[in-house]
Amino acid sequence: MDHTIRVWNISSDPEIRDRISKASQNRPLDYVDPVEIHFSDAESRDLHTNYVDCVQFLGSYIFSKSSENFMVLSKFGEFDDPSPCGRGIRDNKPESLSQQVAKMSLPNCDMWFIKFGLTTGPPGQAWIACGNQKGVVHIWDIHARPIPEKCHYQISDNNFPQVIRKVEFSPNGEIMLVVGDGGKICRCNKKRTFGLKGTAAAAQAKAETTPDENTQTSSSSIRDSSSAETDL
Repeated sequence: MDHTIRVWNISSDPEIRDRISKASQNRPLDYVDPVEIHFSDAESRDLHTNYVDCVQFLGSYIFSKSSENFMVLSKFGEFDDPSPCGRGIRDNKPESLSQQVAKMSLPNCDMWFIKFGLTTGPPGQAWIACGNQKGVVHIWDIHARPIPEKCHYQISDNNFPQVIRKVEFSPNGEIMLVVGDGGKICRCNKKRTFGLKGTAAAAQAKAETTPDENTQTSSSSIRDSSSAETDL
């Protein structure tokens, strides 16, 4: 464990490509030795100063988070390079140029193993969200240009676990699951008007959370970072 971000281009190895192809076939289980790839195609130690515990791709860009109260959106290589590895897949040495696109603040989130969730889609259906050790979920609209340091929305609820370890979305972004210590899972259903920031409808939007241990529904407290507290 360290603060390095590394990317490997596994498609360059024919043996790995063959195994990926066979993985989709209905075949008897055979033990095979793992394939070792010793060197990454891109690496950076400049984005974080503490242990990295969550990384996800967004196209050729990378969202990453460590135990230091923020997330980062970055890109290896030049911005016009379509490869997530930059020059690393073409040169004989790893790409070391990593450019920070956005830094996103996560207060009370310096604990190890708190992971964000990401869903992509059209505006209103594309979010990145992360909990913290105070039972609050911070949400950004990833279509925002630029992505701000402060989140667009904060959600909290009495049913949420105190320490939120993981946030995850359904593929269409309509459902958000909040998972935390104590074996608790809460479900949040996105209302149609959520994300219509600055409209009268957004101020009246409602969110529902349903803890896994019962079927009660309660309103989630939402704080729009640019306005007063409202209900989602």
